[in-house]
Amino acid sequence: MEERIKKKKRTFTKPVFLFCSVMLVTFLLLGFLRFQIFRLGTTLSSINRSIERYSDEETELRQNVSSLTSLPSIYNYCKEKLGMGIAQTVEKIQIQGSYALDIPSAPEKGWRSRVLSMLGFSLR
Repeated sequence: MEERIKKKKRTFTKPVFLFCSVMLVTFLLLGFLRFQIFRLGTTLSSINRSIERYSDEETELRQNVSSLTSLPSIYNYCKEKLGMGIAQTVEKIQIQGSYALDIPSAPEKGWRSRVLSMLGFSLR
């Protein structure tokens, strides 16, 4: 009879031990997965911060480029750094002879005649 009780205890302890081992391994795996999730979350957060920082830097660079290419800043640069100013006297040079440009005649109306008159050429 004692032998029978010992046998029952052994058969009872084997499944309990197996169940506890499986539960322990499961909890260890869950802990490992939780750690991996945390690690990936911090990596993703640092990447998002970098993207935001680069986006802010791009915005700042675009503003700098637009301020450098604006007409008032170009005018100020030419005036202050290059010493350029508004012309006080304007002279017109007319070249005669074989060096003169032969411009085909264009109709009096239209954009071509306006462009030529702005450049100082007259239509014959």
